[in-house]
Amino acid sequence: MGSGALCKQRISCPPHKQVGMIFWFSFSTLVFAHREKLISNLSRFVVIVWVFVVLVLTSSYTASLTSMLTVEQLRPTHTDIDQIRRNGESVGYQKGSYVADILKSYGFDDTKLKSYSTFEEYDRALQAGSRKGGVSAIMDELPYIRLFLAIYCNNYTMTNFTYGTGVFLHV
Repeated sequence: MGSGALCKQRISCPPHKQVGMIFWFSFSTLVFAHREKLISNLSRFVVIVWVFVVLVLTSSYTASLTSMLTVEQLRPTHTDIDQIRRNGESVGYQKGSYVADILKSYGFDDTKLKSYSTFEEYDRALQAGSRKGGVSAIMDELPYIRLFLAIYCNNYTMTNFTYGTGVFLHV
């Protein structure tokens, strides 16, 4: 078949059909829908809108599910200092800090209070947990907590503030 035969077989289309075909071809190439034979521009438009609606709904569902699963993982194991006291768990604080007096005023027994000097000791104590000789929470002054969280941000979270001091807990 020569080039002359190709020219004879061409059918001229009105401009609005050509524009519709241009948009349909570019869209169908993106979503691999070029196998479908849609004749009218209206049907092509409906398919394009429907595919975008499905794309938005799917993306929204995926984002929502991911968010729910992530929030579940970020929940601290303890959120209330009174709950920790009632359960008989240990709490840590910075050695030499006035926080020990605040913890005693909350009703903590001296045997449940543990002092630490470094952030590495904080980390080891929180990882061990109260049942294995560590602590369930560290109560310290806010600037120290923020510095600790800047270093160990993936493992811990700060839960609440009391008397200008914060509590951060193992997650």
